[in-house]
This record gives sequence, C-alpha cells and structure tokens, in this order.
Amino acid sequence: MSRSRDRRLSFPSVQELEGPLLQVEDLRTAVSEACINAMEHGNTLDGATKVFVVMTADDGRLAIDVIDEGHSGPPPTEIVAPVAGFSFRSGAG
Repeated sequence: MSRSRDRRLSFPSVQELEGPLLQVEDLRTAVSEACINAMEHGNTLDGATKVFVVMTADDGRLAIDVIDEGHSGPPPTEIVAPVAGFSFRSGAG
C-alpha cells in the first residue's frame, strides 16, 4: 500500500451528527462518493484491491479517511488547462 491515496473528509463537530437527518444523509453521501472515487480512480476497479474507511473522533471533531491502494498513482500536483473544444462528461452528473 505504499502508493495509497488518502481522501480526508472533515466535519466541524461530532455533535452535528446528532442533528437533523439531512446532515446524516450528507455525511453518508460524502463517504459513499469518496469510496466510489477510491474504487474507480484509485484502485482502477481492480477487485483484488481494498478501500479502507477510518473514522476518528477527537476534541469535538470527526475525520473520515477513505484510503485506496493507489494503483492510479499520486494525485496531480498541477492542473493543466483543457484543450479547446474538449468537454468533460460524467455519467453521475
């Protein structure tokens, strides 16, 4: 797992999780999206790889780390401007 990538989701307060259902659903959506990204982009849909989800609550904060085994390499350090006429398309919206 030496090339693993870590996607951290951080939330201001653990107490917020006890709040309205909408906040819990937002958390569920964020973690689900991070896991899907880890499977698709990090592990390149390789069924032999794993995705780890680690939750840490400390001093009123909640951090959720989604870690893949990183076959796609490290995240880019700089973003290149798209080529004229190129359009991004995604099936998820």
